[in-house]
Amino acid sequence: MIRFTEEGLQIEANPQHVELAIEELGLGTARGVASPYAADEPVQSAASLPRARLELEKGLTQPVEEELLGPEEAQRYMAIAARINYLAFDRPDLQFAAKEAMRKMAKPTASDMVALKRIGRFLLTLP
Repeated sequence: MIRFTEEGLQIEANPQHVELAIEELGLGTARGVASPYAADEPVQSAASLPRARLELEKGLTQPVEEELLGPEEAQRYMAIAARINYLAFDRPDLQFAAKEAMRKMAKPTASDMVALKRIGRFLLTLP
């Protein structure tokens, strides 16, 4: 959206895209987070926790690869990630997280969906 103000042009992302991303992620009543991406915290889905526990019990040193999302969930991931990438053109605070989400487009996993939901929770905190 472009606005003409006394100081000059003001450009901002269309808030409708933020609302649509939050709705598609099902985060209407979720709490927001302070940053869209957390590199130092491991991203795990609830579905992968039993597998992680087995790895610890068996003493496996190499992680077991996480299952890919089904075709419908993968398509949903791609649509939401593309919407967030579109928002990132006007939002420097989203650019790195959007890039990381787009890197996973070819083979998204449940952990990638968790990371995408974090971006959605970050969008909740913004005006």
